[in-house]
Amino acid sequence: MPTQVIVYVDPDVSGGAGNGTSWANAYSSLNAAEAAKNADLTASDQCIEFHCGHNGASQTTPDTYASVDGWTTDSTRYISILTESADRHSGTWSTTKYRLADPNTGTLTALTVLESYTRLTGLQLSQTGTPASNGKHQLYVASATGLQVSHCLFRHHGNVTYPEGGIYFGGSSCVLYMWNCIVFNVIGTYGIRVDNYGGEVLNLYSCTVIGSATYGVRGASSTTINAKNCYSGGFGSDYSSGGTLNLTTCASADHTGTSSPDLHAIAVNTTNFTNVTAGSENFALPAGSALIGVGTTLTDDPPGSTALGVDIAGTTRS
Repeated sequence: MPTQVIVYVDPDVSGGAGNGTSWANAYSSLNAAEAAKNADLTASDQCIEFHCGHNGASQTTPDTYASVDGWTTDSTRYISILTESADRHSGTWSTTKYRLADPNTGTLTALTVLESYTRLTGLQLSQTGTPASNGKHQLYVASATGLQVSHCLFRHHGNVTYPEGGIYFGGSSCVLYMWNCIVFNVIGTYGIRVDNYGGEVLNLYSCTVIGSATYGVRGASSTTINAKNCYSGGFGSDYSSGGTLNLTTCASADHTGTSSPDLHAIAVNTTNFTNVTAGSENFALPAGSALIGVGTTLTDDPPGSTALGVDIAGTTRS
C-alpha cells in the first residue's frame, strides 16, 4: 500500500520552517508547496495530500493561484488537494475559509491541473480579477485523466470582455469525475466546457451550474457527458453537446430527454434555491423546492468514493 504524505498549506502562516510538516511549519501557498514536493510518486510508492487552511481558525488571506504539473502518478499513487472539515466552506462562498482567489489583473487561472490522478476536495476557486485575455478559468484541466473533483465551489469572475468559463477540461481520452460541486455567477460563454481533442468523458453527479452565459455545460463532437441529478439553469443552452449527452433526472430549460420525472424548466429563483442574489448566493434547497426528492439513487460512485450519499455541505441525502 502506498505511503501517505501530508503537506500543510496556510496563506496565514506566521513564522515556522515553511516545509509543510505541520500547520506551524506550513507553506504559505499551494503553488510553493507543489513546486517543492514535485516528484515521481510511483517510484517512491506514495500518495501526497496537500491540506489547505488555517488549522480551523478564520482564514484571512486568500491563496492566489497554483499549477499541478510535472509529477508521475497512477491510479493508486495520486495527488490530493483538500480542505479539512474545519477549514472548509459549508456550501456557500466564505471569506473566512480557504480559497484560491487570484487577486491580480486576471492573467492567471486560479488552479491549473496538468497531472493525471489528481483529486480536489472542498476547495473554493474564483478568478476575481479582470482577465487580460481569453482562456482564464477557475479550474483548467488539460491532458490529464482520472481526475476527481468533489465538494468544490467555483465562482466566475463575471467579466464580459474576456468571458470564457468556470471550468475547462480537455485532452484525448481523458476522464473527469465531478460530484457535489457548484459553479455559479457564470456570464459570457460557458460554465463547464469539455474540449474536442478526442474521446473526453465528463461524469457529473449532483452538480449545480447557474448563470446567464451562452452555455451551462458544453461538450463537442467527440466528447461524452454523463450528468445525473444535476441542475443547469439560466443559460442560453443549459446543456450542449455535439457528441454524446446522457441526462438522468437533470433540471434544464432545454432538456428534451425522456428522464422521469422530467425536471426541465425549473427556474433559478428563491422558490427553488435559498438565495440567488449575486454576492450572497446560497443554493441550498428550501422547503417546497421542485428539486427536492426527485433525483435517482446513485449507485455508480466515482472511483475511490462513497460520498454520493451526502451533499456539498456534508448533509446526508434522504
